[in-house]
Amino acid sequence: MEQDRAKHRQQQQCLLIAEEDERRIAEWRRRHSKDVAAENAYWAERTARRRAERQDRRVCKLLAVSQCRVVEAGLPSIFTSDDERWEDAFLSSSDSTHSDDSE
Repeated sequence: MEQDRAKHRQQQQCLLIAEEDERRIAEWRRRHSKDVAAENAYWAERTARRRAERQDRRVCKLLAVSQCRVVEAGLPSIFTSDDERWEDAFLSSSDSTHSDDSE
């Protein structure tokens, strides 16, 4: 029973600290709205840039994979044998993104 009370007190203390942190963060955001706007703009630009980069990788991979199929069919490729774009067939073009990327 005493352990339960001690645990409850500890949880209440953590809750009070978290509430105070949230209050102070809200106050800081109110006072520094230009900083908040600049940070939001930075993350929006970064997210857009990363999405564009992923899309470029997907396009490169699709082209390389299509050229692999062309060669497998015995037809001539638009790539030369030493073309670095062959490596794009092995690119990771995953759509998996972390919420930080929306970030």
